[in-house]
Amino acid sequence: MTHTVLTFRNESWDLHLSEVALCHPTPAGPPLAWAVIRQCWPGWRHVLPVADSFTLRVTDPDGNCGPAQPVSTGGEWSARVEPGCSIRLCHMEPRPDDTVHVRNAGSRAPLRVDVLRDGRPAWRSPWLRAGQRWSVTLRQDLLAVAGRRFQEEAPIHPGELYTPPTPLPLTGLTRPQLLLLGGGRGPQAGPLRFVLLPHP
Repeated sequence: MTHTVLTFRNESWDLHLSEVALCHPTPAGPPLAWAVIRQCWPGWRHVLPVADSFTLRVTDPDGNCGPAQPVSTGGEWSARVEPGCSIRLCHMEPRPDDTVHVRNAGSRAPLRVDVLRDGRPAWRSPWLRAGQRWSVTLRQDLLAVAGRRFQEEAPIHPGELYTPPTPLPLTGLTRPQLLLLGGGRGPQAGPLRFVLLPHP
């Protein structure tokens, strides 16, 4: 496993900002707050390691989880509840792209799939009933947003945001810097915005 070491620096003039969230792009619906940086006042910095690998975890409505399985490329997976209420996740066949497909292979109870990065959910499926299938494309890139009331693993809603989502293309970068600029009052004030620098 390798990591990108992302350094966040608040170079803005906005004294009311308290939180920055990093999330993963989703094709539909609000993204999950994958990592939340709190108390990010002007002049402060935070260092965040970002792994380049993912794992799959399946959960039932009672909170039982199967063992997390590493996933590096696309493929077909099946999940089911075995006798004794253990959850089994099986890799059925690889795929040439980075899209992962997980199917509830006959479990009476609905199952939910989390794709984890550094142990925290990057993507989360709806509850899948027997025979239902969920797909997600693994992406190294992140989105950065500034706002309020972010909670890790919870969806990010537009009403919580001070900035639009900013893409962070991290592929191939080892020690990038993420700057938050703008803010302030008077004629020199500007909108809050993120800038990604590829090198320290």
